[in-house]
Amino acid sequence: MVRRLVVGGRRTATWCASERNWPEALAVLGLSVPVSIAGVALFALGTPSGRMSAHAEAVRELDRHATASDA
Repeated sequence: MVRRLVVGGRRTATWCASERNWPEALAVLGLSVPVSIAGVALFALGTPSGRMSAHAEAVRELDRHATASDA
């Protein structure tokens, strides 16, 4: 049930406290925290790893050009 209140000339909707489903909302929040932490960890580990792989490939390519020009 939604109650409509007029506060300061503005209409606002308020929910009855008895209709809030706090256990379900807190459970969803509690389950989302480990998933978000895992996502941050994977992103933090994957970004430098990809950049280092690209850098290593660029260094190998430069080494190939340097050895080819020396020969």
